[in-house]
Amino acid sequence: MKETVKILIIFLISFSAHCQEKQITIPTYTNGDTAYYFKYTSMLCKKLKFTDLTQSTTEFYFRLWNPGLATDIWKDKDSNIKGEITNFYEAEGEKIWGKIYSNKIQIDSIDAKKTYEFILKSMIDTLPTEDDIEGWSGGLDGELYIIEFSTPNKYSFKSYWSPTAQGKLKEALIVEKFMQNFNKMLNLLDISFRFYYSIPDDYFQQCLLKERNKQKKKYEKKMNSKK
Repeated sequence: MKETVKILIIFLISFSAHCQEKQITIPTYTNGDTAYYFKYTSMLCKKLKFTDLTQSTTEFYFRLWNPGLATDIWKDKDSNIKGEITNFYEAEGEKIWGKIYSNKIQIDSIDAKKTYEFILKSMIDTLPTEDDIEGWSGGLDGELYIIEFSTPNKYSFKSYWSPTAQGKLKEALIVEKFMQNFNKMLNLLDISFRFYYSIPDDYFQQCLLKERNKQKKKYEKKMNSKK
């Protein structure tokens, strides 16, 4: 907890110097995962040219990270609700290792507003990060969800590793239900499939490329059968 307080004070001083105060909460427990995830997503934000939410003055900004996917919902200065879906893939091909291939989709205003209202109603922002939830276990495999919340005076960064692997833990069930509804509302699974199969071949190692293209053929066959 001391490390969490330390980073909070540093950011408060920094923002006060510019006549602003923004409370930034980023857990940095030495035996937790959240601090590592923050560093990693900060790197991705720079590569993807995302808004730095620790410095954002937007009235409301929500960013959800899924594996290879980031979804942004925010309220602009005119109180319009906007949204954007960004798929990305970090190259594993030898010649372009680490290069990111990405694609952005604007969410239409109706879906953006519905998603915004769902986020508010869910109160997901009141849930602690995984490091603060007793009984939440980590691991090497599985899906990771990261949630960033920002207002003009507050910012929080929270991570949740594989809610489905946490048994009947109350908080895990809340996260899992939220994710299911969120993904369904924006059709994120289908969007992610279409993006994955559009990635240029040279972004993959040969062993992965063969399997990807095999899956791609099955997916295209399935899609054509629905027409």
